Order: sequence, then C-alpha cells, then structure tokens
Amino acid sequence: MIKIITPQDRRYFAQAKQDQVVMKCDPLAIVLFKEFRANHCNYCLQGSQTNRCSICKQYYYCSVSCQKNDWKQHKNECQLLSKITKEMPCNILILIRLFQNNIDIQNFYGDVDKDIDQQTYQQIFDCAAYIVKIAQLENESFAKLVSIQVKIHLNTFTVTDINGDTLGIAIYTPANFLNHKCIKTSAKQKNVANCSHFFNQRQLIIITNNSFVQNENDPQELCISYGNIVSFKDRQKFLKSQYGFICDCDRCLQEQSNSEEDSDQLNLKQQEYLTLLNQQKFKKAFTLLEEIIALMPKYYDNDRHPYLGWKMNEASKLGFHLNYLLKAENYSIQAIKLLEPFYSENEQYKELLGRLKDIKAEIKMQK
Repeated sequence: MIKIITPQDRRYFAQAKQDQVVMKCDPLAIVLFKEFRANHCNYCLQGSQTNRCSICKQYYYCSVSCQKNDWKQHKNECQLLSKITKEMPCNILILIRLFQNNIDIQNFYGDVDKDIDQQTYQQIFDCAAYIVKIAQLENESFAKLVSIQVKIHLNTFTVTDINGDTLGIAIYTPANFLNHKCIKTSAKQKNVANCSHFFNQRQLIIITNNSFVQNENDPQELCISYGNIVSFKDRQKFLKSQYGFICDCDRCLQEQSNSEEDSDQLNLKQQEYLTLLNQQKFKKAFTLLEEIIALMPKYYDNDRHPYLGWKMNEASKLGFHLNYLLKAENYSIQAIKLLEPFYSENEQYKELLGRLKDIKAEIKMQK
C-alpha cells in the first residue's frame, strides 16, 4: 500500500514500490500557450475544433460541457478579461484566474525578496501594475498580485500532451511541494529523481521510477525533475533562473567534473525523425523511431513511462503503414500494456485497440 506521510518543511515522503502512482493532482488553474488556444480546449486540453468565449474572447472550448465545467472559475474573470483588447500571455491569464477566484497559494514556496532576480521582479512588477490598472483595483491589491506572481513563477508546471509536447502552464498542489533532483543517466548515480510525472489531459500524475528504493522502515522523499535538460550548463542555468537554486544531485556533481558534456541525443533524434516524416521518408523514420524508443528509458529513468507507451503507439501506426506487421503488433501490445492503467478512456487509446485488431487480422490473412 502506498502511504503518503504528512509533509514536513514542504517535503513529501512515501512508502511505495517502483512504478506505482503516488499522487494525482487536478489543477488549481491552467492556461494554454497562445499558439494552442484556438485549436485546443482550455478545459480538457484535447486538440479539436473549438469555440471562443463570446464575452472575453480569451478562452476556447471544444464543447458546451467543457465550457460549463470551466465556468466555475471563468465566471469570476470573464468581465475583467473582456476589457483587454489583445490576447494575453500565460503568466497574466493564470495570475488573473488565481486572483479573481481567491485561490490561496500563500503557503507555496516563494519570497519576492529572496527567490527572484531583479529582471524577473521587474516583469512581475509590470504584470501586477497592468492588472491593477485595467481592473481599477485598490493599491493594496498590488502587493498581493506581486506575491501571487512570484509563487506562480516558482511553482508552475509546464503541461505536456501525450507526445511530451508543451501545451501550457498550470498550478498543482501538493505536487508543487516535491523537491527537484535530476533524472539518472548512469548506474552510479543514487541521489537523483525517484519519481516521474506526466499528464492525463488536465490531471498531473506522479509515479515512482526505477530509482525509487523501497524500504518499509525508511520512507523515501519524493523528488521529480523540474526540467529534463541534458546539457549540464543549460540545466543549471534554467534551474537558477526559473527556480532560484543550483542542483547538487549526483548527476550534476558527476557532470560538473566531466570535461565533456553529453549531447541531447533524444531531442536530436526526435528532430531528425520529424524531418524524415515531413520528407515522407517513412522507412528511415521508422528505423530512427525505434532508436528513440530505445533511448527513452534513460532520459526518463523509467521503462514504463506512459510517454514511452505513446511513442510505441506511434511506432505501431507507422509500422502498420509500412506493412511491418509483426513489429507493429509488438509495439501495439507493449503500448496497450503501458497506457491502459492511465488512458483507457482516451480516444487515441481506443484507436490503438482498434489498430491492433486490424494488424492481427492482416497477419492472419497473409499466413
């Protein structure tokens, strides 16, 4: 049984096994990036044809049902947003949503005097001043807006879809209290992230990974990676600017002493793969996709991560197209095994089940 122990000093501990769900969180607030708003629903996050809110024209929804579900929060911000004549960036929209709905995040980590640099503070200052002006708020609201924005800056999750592509930002709790460690890249590294996180539409799910050590008498602190950046210097720069700290996990200490840095093979291969698809060089793309699948467990420290399942789903689709039936069947079976616990109601998962039936029927016909 998974046991979450009361957080102490903003730390969470658990007694669990590897590959177990230890936390599920619904967002306190969620906002899509500008480029995804018109073709993704701001409530369920599904990519589909959408309709824009007729009053504020800032949010889009795929159905009346999703619009009604989001109205619980949107009704408190809609009139204010209608005074804004241009599309707003995520940080302003999520600040307005938290502020207008009186969502309390004051116990979240983040202090304006200690945890952000001068440049970031100036951006936060300008954002708060803008909202005070358009909403015609009292001056005392300014300090509260600044405080909320600092906590947003330090506690935000970047929301990704089933392919790992970024869609927007969100605030989740208690996942925001999980500390950072980098993802393990060698067997010698012990002080590393022992959990992975992923998204099932709106919901954030935390699962233990291959680095989690089960010990009933010694509960483990749950740690996730705040950003899977392979380059040591880029990773440290990102963590310092976004979260205000320098990581000293085993991986960082090891890479700091190395004269050469590993290149980000996963992202490089992914970019090459997409190029091959665009060029319709499907056989070469499939070969590269298999290399990507082989690499993914290293970059997630988890050979059962759902994103690996979705990548296998991609391989089953492409393999079926190329008439690589046995490989397509194998990838379909593996993908179903990884995805079923989390995505059984997802339309793309149901499509995967149907494809496996088609593959099996095709194999039977060719025998």
